Amino acid sequence: MIAGLKGKRARLSVSIAVGALFGLAGTAVAGPQNTSRTAESVAGKQLAQSFYNLSGTWRGRYFYNNGQRPVPFVARLRDNGGFIRGRMREPNTFGRPGARFLSAFLRGRVTGRRVRLVKSYDGRGGQRHSVFYNGRLRRGGTVISGFWRLGGASGRFFMTRR
Repeated sequence: MIAGLKGKRARLSVSIAVGALFGLAGTAVAGPQNTSRTAESVAGKQLAQSFYNLSGTWRGRYFYNNGQRPVPFVARLRDNGGFIRGRMREPNTFGRPGARFLSAFLRGRVTGRRVRLVKSYDGRGGQRHSVFYNGRLRRGGTVISGFWRLGGASGRFFMTRR
């Protein structure tokens, strides 16, 4: 806390200082009751933002390290200040027979050019597990490429904005 200040005044002063540090003066202070949390959440959101908005339809492929054929997919992303939500659909290459496609929820975060996503299969085709994607934005924000992992399995992936 700041010397000589107590309680709400100290929290307000810290919030203003944090807001000024991140260039958020005037936007971070909502009132004395929640000022420190407001400044932190606004500052965190600003730090999470990317150079590009990733909202839209992306097409890509993921590759296995064991030589198995690459799997194409379509992802629809929604970017809210660097916080990603979306859906992904791919052909059924390992799920229960009879299901043509597997689908999954996507959630993640973008910081600068770094993209981290978690793909959680929704149960279609009998699959309910999560895969972790770690990639980088390239080519003016139109390509994401990197690596995925699931337990001991891993491989490369890329996706291109349509």
